Amino acid sequence: DLAQNDAQALIFLACAPFAPVVPLFVRMANGHLALATGITALFPAFSALLTPCAVTLSFWLIRAAGHEMPSGLVILELLAASITGPLMLGIGFREWFPRLSDRIQKPMEWLSEAIGVLSLCYLSTLDAGHLAAFQLREAVPFVAFYETSFVIGLALGQGPFKDRVVMGFGTANRNIGLAILLAAATTNHPDLLGNVLAQSL
Repeated sequence: DLAQNDAQALIFLACAPFAPVVPLFVRMANGHLALATGITALFPAFSALLTPCAVTLSFWLIRAAGHEMPSGLVILELLAASITGPLMLGIGFREWFPRLSDRIQKPMEWLSEAIGVLSLCYLSTLDAGHLAAFQLREAVPFVAFYETSFVIGLALGQGPFKDRVVMGFGTANRNIGLAILLAAATTNHPDLLGNVLAQSL
């Protein structure tokens, strides 16, 4: 059962691409910040279509191991409601009410960051037992996944090194919130949510 949870957690993390923190890491690495910001803004629209396909295909490939098969339609609806819809709403609001959007931009950023921090703290409290039992050796496959992804993104990126740094960080970083959301919405295993959270951290 532990092996199944590890496999499922890795699938959810692998299918939750391009974390919002990518521009922060790119700035720290003196990479191309404008490129990182632009891709971070555009990627949610693509992931809303690609993530359901990737999750469904991945679980189909390991179906012989007795893994539960998530619904691609449920994932699509989830992403449309949590990513694509708000993104389109924000773009439209910015276009139709530019002055008001300028005034509320900072408060909305603070609100979203506060909600993210509170959600993470809440989940950490719920899964404190799972996090306490976490052992570093359990993270080896995940660390290997992240580091290999970074090297592949860096190697396959085009243009100058600053642009390739963006591809490296973008390929390696996972959207923890999206991975947890996928796990909570598509599976019935209580330990899986804690597994995703622990491996993400």
